[in-house]
Amino acid sequence: MKTKDQLIEDIKKNVSNEEDRIILLNVIELLDQQGHPMVLSRMDALFKMSPGRTHNMIKGRKGLGDMLAQRFAETLGVTLRELKGWPADSRAVNKSGHDFHEDADSYYYVPLAKAFLSAGGGALVLEEGVERERFAFRRPWMNSKISAPSKAFLMPVRGDSMYPTIQHGDVVLIDPGDTRVRDRRSIFGIRVDDMISVKRLVLLPNNVLRIISDNYDAANGRTDFPPIEVPAEDVHIFGRVAWLGRDM
Repeated sequence: MKTKDQLIEDIKKNVSNEEDRIILLNVIELLDQQGHPMVLSRMDALFKMSPGRTHNMIKGRKGLGDMLAQRFAETLGVTLRELKGWPADSRAVNKSGHDFHEDADSYYYVPLAKAFLSAGGGALVLEEGVERERFAFRRPWMNSKISAPSKAFLMPVRGDSMYPTIQHGDVVLIDPGDTRVRDRRSIFGIRVDDMISVKRLVLLPNNVLRIISDNYDAANGRTDFPPIEVPAEDVHIFGRVAWLGRDM
């Protein structure tokens, strides 16, 4: 019998399909919460699957499919939406209570920071503190996507330097537990001197960071936001952008 943590590591390592991976991680979490043993053969029986199916899914050899995912959800007493880790519709809640009919423990209530992240070129004044306004995100989704969910926060974005990826007026979810620069796919909230912004970062030799704006294409005349390179110690990274919200 493997431990819960061992199964989680196997799923993260072996399951390449993102939706399948999130579902399986949430299944393991729910099984543990409901007191089920981490025995693969018992999982096969619980979900009425052929012997060895759980093992093959965790090893990434078998996909799930919607019918099996629905069976997982029904057996575990949750909705398929919850099992897939989709966030709740964002609704403001006041500091003293929640305006949801569902169990408040099903959500993280993420604060909206006062400061604006710049996606433009101008300096900003950083306002201290956070607003009382908070927005609800489902715990399974946060636990699967955010390394420090209880410390996550939301920040509004101004400017168009990260267009089209991030646009003026968007709100981004910052994961303060993830500040390691790995590749160009990651976008971070950063502060350099008195300016806070949201940018792609690339780590160069000699501990130098290249700060990149998506809205830069010299070949097509978009030259307002050229990349810059600064010593890594001059850049405060306060978290990775893990999600964004946008008005239609």
